[in-house]
Amino acid sequence: MAGYIGNFPTAIPLSGTDIADGTITNADLANSSITLNGSGVSLGGSASVDNTPAFQVKLDGNQSIPDETSTKIQWNNELYDTDSAYDNTTNYRFTVPSGEGGKYWFYSQLQFNTSSYLECQIRKNGSEWLKSHEPDLSTNNSRSVWAAGVDIASVGDYYEVFTYQDTSGALNLIGNNTRSFFGGYKLIGV
Repeated sequence: MAGYIGNFPTAIPLSGTDIADGTITNADLANSSITLNGSGVSLGGSASVDNTPAFQVKLDGNQSIPDETSTKIQWNNELYDTDSAYDNTTNYRFTVPSGEGGKYWFYSQLQFNTSSYLECQIRKNGSEWLKSHEPDLSTNNSRSVWAAGVDIASVGDYYEVFTYQDTSGALNLIGNNTRSFFGGYKLIGV
């Protein structure tokens, strides 16, 4: 060790008391930011990761569904809508907001007081994207039909729910947030 006189010093880790104010700040770091899920996060600030935009809607009351007709569900009550992206007054649909394209999980459940053939359709931009159905079981029990899936959504894409039923007349879709609902949220880190 050229130019060193005496014993080699022992390495001792720094502690909070070795820093004047007891805190490591951005100025104490060589690089004052990190990347979290593809986005820059400043150290020393606060950051959170959440699955937004997110929404869930329900019906205030029952909705009459005509026989053998695809019918849009008029979800008129928002349980939550983090980005004001759901229209609950005229179009009854979720639209992907500016800057929020990506993978989304969408889900819907519909409950009827019937055993007839039932469908739950989630449509993207007016076209069928996801559909499930329950065949006629020839009983008089209340039944649910649901659909759920992940889609890659672009800004401006919209999602809405339709149903189709086949009986000898109109049926009521049961309006209750525990029986019939529609929702979705952006998936983070997928």
